[in-house]
Parts: sequence; C-alpha cells; structure tokens
Amino acid sequence: MRGSVRRQRQLCLTFLAPESYAFLSRHLARPYLTRDRSLFNRLEGAWEAITDDTLAGYIALLPDAWPGKKTYSSRIESYLKDVRTELASALNAITLSIPPS
Repeated sequence: MRGSVRRQRQLCLTFLAPESYAFLSRHLARPYLTRDRSLFNRLEGAWEAITDDTLAGYIALLPDAWPGKKTYSSRIESYLKDVRTELASALNAITLSIPPS
C-alpha cells in the first residue's frame, strides 16, 4: 500500500478511536451500522466490478476542454485504483471499530 493512501485511511479512521464513541452513538447513520461486515458487500462488489478498462474509459470521457485532464487524469485513475485495492481492508477496519450495539 502506498504511504499516502495508508496515511489517508488512518486520518479517516481517527474519529473511531474509543474516546469518540460518544460522537459515533449520535451519528445519523449509527442505527444502521453494526459489526456485520456483510452490510458493505454491495459497496465492495460495486468497486470490485470496476475494471482497469472501465476506469480508462471513464478517463477517456473527460472533456478535452477541461484544463486538468492532462495534469490530473492519471492521478485520479491511480487514486481510484488504490481505493478499489484497499477498500476491503478499510471496510474491515471500520467494521471492527464500530462499538457493539
């Protein structure tokens, strides 16, 4: 895993530290979140279904008139591939971080 992706994931998960469980219990989505990993199966399956060819097709659809296409398209594609690769690990961490109901 790239260092920057690991750091981003760590920063995203810092709010799940035990001292922040009070906040989590008041979160709008809390009634729907449990330690049941299968709740994320649909999301995970959707990301897994996005192939490299599909991502390349999305990038090709960006208008040539967009000034950032040449500068950012390869970074965007790389980031989306990283998300796809690391999603299962991140979802496992999130699921295990949810306090028991």
